[in-house]
Amino acid sequence: MSRPPASLRCSSRRGSEAWIDRDVVIAGPAGKYPGITAEDYLYQRVDANFAEEK
Repeated sequence: MSRPPASLRCSSRRGSEAWIDRDVVIAGPAGKYPGITAEDYLYQRVDANFAEEK
């Protein structure tokens, strides 16, 4: 596969940002699980992924 010509290449880096409304409640449609705020959910996931192994 060949590279596109220099005139078609992007010269700047692309970045993205996530914007999260912390007060939004996430809940399933059936109500099987209790609702949780987006902020609490993110903290739970970070803790689960980076907690020290015992």
